[in-house]
Amino acid sequence: MLGTILTITLILTLVLLALIGYAACVAAGREDRAMERMYEKWELEHSENAVPAPAEKEA
Repeated sequence: MLGTILTITLILTLVLLALIGYAACVAAGREDRAMERMYEKWELEHSENAVPAPAEKEA
């Protein structure tokens, strides 16, 4: 009886840890996409202020 309870508790704990890991990955992915959109928006807004890099001279 005790072994069954411990087994079920272990399985539920592992499932809980897997769900927490999955939720963390989903949240990180959403944050990454949001930051990428913000960076692209910032880059478009500041593109007219950018100074072009000088062309390399061939020796």
